[in-house]
Amino acid sequence: MSAKYPSQKWRVDAATADEIKSYLIQQGGLEDKNIKSEHEVWRVRFSDATLTYYKSGTLFCTASSDPSIKGGSLSLLAPKVVSLLLPRIFS
Repeated sequence: MSAKYPSQKWRVDAATADEIKSYLIQQGGLEDKNIKSEHEVWRVRFSDATLTYYKSGTLFCTASSDPSIKGGSLSLLAPKVVSLLLPRIFS
């Protein structure tokens, strides 16, 4: 099945990224403890998407076919994560 929702990326600070990671895990995401890249801080798998936070401050979400992960509407990340990301998206 091809991805229906495109990948997304955001610039976030480390404290916000930690809050996002905690929220994703609370919602059923699984933290990948086997980080292979020296540039990654953490990685959480949720449904058919993977969210990765990099040392550069980039949070990246892979493309997905799951409507709960709509990149554009951020429905997976709502409401907690959207409230954390919106000031950064529109700044």
